[in-house]
Amino acid sequence: MDFLYGVIVIVVIVALAIVLGRLATNRRKQSAWTGEVVKKAVSASTDEDGDQTVYFKVTVAQDGDGKKRVHKVTKDIYDRFEVGDHVVKSAGTLDWVKG
Repeated sequence: MDFLYGVIVIVVIVALAIVLGRLATNRRKQSAWTGEVVKKAVSASTDEDGDQTVYFKVTVAQDGDGKKRVHKVTKDIYDRFEVGDHVVKSAGTLDWVKG
């Protein structure tokens, strides 16, 4: 019986993680904004096994309020934009385009 409870708990945890992941992705997809790239940065971290993870970050000053937001992005998006470029992120997509 304890085994069955363990399996049920694991199934519930996995289902909850999937639902929360989809909600976060949908929220990012529905956001729309425009702004100017003001900073780009690359950082890396190494775990205990020696594996290295590289992070690409782009800081965008949003049009209107001028609020600076740091976005973790893919290498493709990082390479596509330079400081000073105008960026458009449309609702319904995760991709950015030059504007």
